[in-house]
Amino acid sequence: MHSPQLASQRLPAPDLIRGIALVGIGAENILSFNAANEHIALFAASFPEPVSQALLSVFMLFFRGKFYPVFALLFGFATAFSFAQRGHKPFFRRSLFIALLGLTQLVFIWNGDVLLQYALLGLLLFSLKDLPDRILLSLSAILFLLSFLPAGFLPPNPTVFSGIPPEVYAKGSFLTLLRYRLPEFLHGLASPEFLLFLARIFAFMILGFFLGRNQKFKQWLQFSTVSRYFIIGLLSFMVCGALLQFSGLRGEAIRPAHLEVIKAIILALFFLANVSLFVLVPLLLFLRFPAMRFWQLYIAAGRLTLSHYLFQNLLFSFVFYGYGLRFYLQVPPLQLWLAYGLLMLMQALVSVWWLRNFKLGPVEKALRKFAYDHK
Repeated sequence: MHSPQLASQRLPAPDLIRGIALVGIGAENILSFNAANEHIALFAASFPEPVSQALLSVFMLFFRGKFYPVFALLFGFATAFSFAQRGHKPFFRRSLFIALLGLTQLVFIWNGDVLLQYALLGLLLFSLKDLPDRILLSLSAILFLLSFLPAGFLPPNPTVFSGIPPEVYAKGSFLTLLRYRLPEFLHGLASPEFLLFLARIFAFMILGFFLGRNQKFKQWLQFSTVSRYFIIGLLSFMVCGALLQFSGLRGEAIRPAHLEVIKAIILALFFLANVSLFVLVPLLLFLRFPAMRFWQLYIAAGRLTLSHYLFQNLLFSFVFYGYGLRFYLQVPPLQLWLAYGLLMLMQALVSVWWLRNFKLGPVEKALRKFAYDHK
């Protein structure tokens, strides 16, 4: 089967995956704005009904943390294209623009933003751009496996931070929350878990760069290739899930070091299969049924990802924090994600309309002007 092509030179498949990743990232972020990581247990206890508990359990197991790697994969992919088509200087200006956006969000909106990390890791990726494919893939695999290093193997965080009390999020002014945000950010930077998160993100970024370099991605636009990897991903997902479920390795019980290593390897493979399915399933369906108009919503949203991502974060901060509508810890999971689904549908429809009238989204246009039209 031939891959679908658009009239323009821009390939629809990366935008499709980017749009789906936007949906997943937004679903994660709205939960984080409603209940920060240290308050998830408190949030779950506030809604003990079975529907809420089931939704949270499924989300935390299969969706939480799974879409940042997809974005990293696409970031590395775009970086390879940027090097090939526009050279190095526009890439550095692009990285600076994204880093400034990330810093702005970290200071004024929330600490969960990853744009700054993506920009800095992109610069690190630049130093690896000339490595052979085999070394790139080996480095990606090593970093990915290291990112699942068991907690017992990690040193303690050298900094002390008691966390932000829930009443600060729920009732605090903008300046009050700002005073807490900097020490929380610095504490996070010093944590070994944060370094493992960066290693995982960078592993996917390297993989994306590998696929984008020399147009290796084209084999992924073939239905037979995607089908083969989908079967592998699905079987890996099922086998690793079964091993975790029935081997006694689930949970936080203290185990011998060798069992912790085995558990970490199985978790890594389960995570990789889970993430791969979020890419392969929509890609497989898109290649099989390319004429479905439904795809255009994701593709259009994927072309305006940066604009939508920033708007969502700004909106969520106003809805949940004390200097806005003060809904922190107040919205049950079902209502939370139903409201987000409606928001995402509206954003996708706006994206379709916008691209009929303009070539780029507002933030994407600013990025293009700063990075590529610089004199």
